[in-house]
Amino acid sequence: MNEPDPGSFSYGEAAPTYANPYQDQMSSALDAIQNRGSYESQYGGDISSLLEGLQNQQPFSYDPKTDPQWGAYAKQYRREGQRATADTLGQAATMSGGIPSTAAMTAAGQAGDYYAARLSDKLPELAGQAYERHQGDFSNKLAILNELQRMDESDYQKFIDETGLDFDTLTALMSLSDQDYSRHQDRLGQYNTDKTFGYNQYLDSLDWDRDRETIDRTQKNYEGEQALAKGQYDKEMSLEKAILAAEQLGDTSLLRKLLGL
Repeated sequence: MNEPDPGSFSYGEAAPTYANPYQDQMSSALDAIQNRGSYESQYGGDISSLLEGLQNQQPFSYDPKTDPQWGAYAKQYRREGQRATADTLGQAATMSGGIPSTAAMTAAGQAGDYYAARLSDKLPELAGQAYERHQGDFSNKLAILNELQRMDESDYQKFIDETGLDFDTLTALMSLSDQDYSRHQDRLGQYNTDKTFGYNQYLDSLDWDRDRETIDRTQKNYEGEQALAKGQYDKEMSLEKAILAAEQLGDTSLLRKLLGL
């Protein structure tokens, strides 16, 4: 049987092991951040088109020939001018027996000129309406652009907030993980302290057993030496007594017995 020694120490309790309970959640949060990618605007194309249109929009100019309203008024006033001219000539012919006079011709011309003047008077009004349409179109496009930019900024802020939330989640999980690992380190440190204490107790026990064995062995050696010395002393005393008895009393029986004679 092998004698116990320091190398044979065995601590009954196993050392605590560590498995991070937040590892899967941290991996998922990190994947969410890495897979989110960069922000892509769903309004980018429309915003670019509107900006380009506003930047390239020509300054206001008015050409009545291209204005449908001017064309409509021109037809109306020409028609009314022609009718007024015809009515004036007709009335003059009736009064003059069918032969238009110079005065009738002048009156007819004035009636036509009246409607031509009325058409000219419409020009500033129609130009003003065209300017309002031009400005209204610019304002509408600008309003649409502002709204698209607002929605784009809202989407971007939402993207930033969601990305920030992913980072906050990962940071919180990492903090929990650090705290949990710190508690594990504390448990491991306590385990090592307890194990070292147990090992020192084991060494103390070995030293105590060795000290007791040494004391017992020394005691036995001492007792043996004392017994041997006592035996030797007893033999010497018996021999002296036998010699004394032979010399003083002439009794040699004890001496012969001791000498085996």
